[in-house]
Amino acid sequence: MRAKGHDVSHIHVRHIWPMPSNMGELLKSYDKVIVPEMNTGQFKTVLRDQFLIDAKPLNKVSGQPFRIAEIEAAIEGALG
Repeated sequence: MRAKGHDVSHIHVRHIWPMPSNMGELLKSYDKVIVPEMNTGQFKTVLRDQFLIDAKPLNKVSGQPFRIAEIEAAIEGALG
């Protein structure tokens, strides 16, 4: 996405409990937040509840990993 000229970043969360101490500060520094999850969106709900951000879900429950094109499409959709 950067090669296409988009200003994007990511946060890789290894442990969700306890939540990293700077997570709220990091999340609030982004204009838009997409949360790819291999389930129905539990982590997105936790982020919304704890940090009051408008995190958008990208869920997949088929048991197959995300394809790069799926994540790129979600980013493009979020950027409008």
